[in-house]
Amino acid sequence: MRAILESATDPGTKALILLMRWSGLSCQDAACLPRAALDSQDRVHTIRRKTKTDVCVTVPGFVAEALRQLPDGEYFFWDGKSREYIVAKFLHALRKVFDAAKVYDGTSHRFRHTFSVEMLKSGTALEDVSRLLGHDSVATTQRYYSAWVKGRQDRLDEEVKKSWAAMDSGGGQ
Repeated sequence: MRAILESATDPGTKALILLMRWSGLSCQDAACLPRAALDSQDRVHTIRRKTKTDVCVTVPGFVAEALRQLPDGEYFFWDGKSREYIVAKFLHALRKVFDAAKVYDGTSHRFRHTFSVEMLKSGTALEDVSRLLGHDSVATTQRYYSAWVKGRQDRLDEEVKKSWAAMDSGGGQ
């Protein structure tokens, strides 16, 4: 992440990367985010374009500040005219950043994944991460992120060990 941020020399691209990393927004949702979506408490309120679900997530102060430092307009990154153009523009910019950072498998979704995995590793409930990501179903979140649920493997290991005790009492060798 450090190499990616150091390689992002354009303030807009850097702000977009920070927003995606710390909010879990997709590139399209982040690139088209209206200024009004960031409140005075550093919360981002938006509707996920893909699923039409509400998303409200607090971002760190340095992310909110990076956004507020961008030139004034109705949107942080977009002129409101061509959604496809702004997304393509940032995907191209991100490709250049990833190449400069020597991250050869980098995609814009990397930031969404990082957000999700870090939330789950810190103990956030899968249902809450699902809500933060704007998934229309917890099943979607489970499909991609259940392996990262804190304690999940520990509980599975304990269940396996309990079964060993049951097998041993019956001469299960």
